[in-house]
Amino acid sequence: MRKQMRIACAHSAVWAGLLLLAACSGADQPLGFEKMKLVMWDMTKVEGFGNSYLISEVPAKKDSILARKYAEVLALHKVSEADFFASMQYYRQHPKEYRRLLDSIAVHAERKRQQYYEYQAKPLKKVVANADSTGATATDSASTKK
Repeated sequence: MRKQMRIACAHSAVWAGLLLLAACSGADQPLGFEKMKLVMWDMTKVEGFGNSYLISEVPAKKDSILARKYAEVLALHKVSEADFFASMQYYRQHPKEYRRLLDSIAVHAERKRQQYYEYQAKPLKKVVANADSTGATATDSASTKK
């Protein structure tokens, strides 16, 4: 238990140090707008995961799980923590661009939500192979439109 607490404290200290480092750096933006949008979208999904599925976890354990998930997102996008935090600092110092980024993420989320609902609304077609040698397939009569 104490080892887990030390690990959680170490993760928190690393994240706090990186945030402080990013706050002290210049106002440059290492990540492009589109890349930052996708990274932020995935970070938002990690937050949702933490709020939905890790709600019953011990706070220290929850923090360490989330820290690992954040690191996975950055690795997935091939972004270093320093670049991510520098970009976040840039957007904090440029509120109009930060708002544009957040609006873009909201539009992206709505688009993904719409794609999900469209996918869910499509009827599934049951494909059954015919016994003939032509290799043609027949659809289930329940799935054909009348």
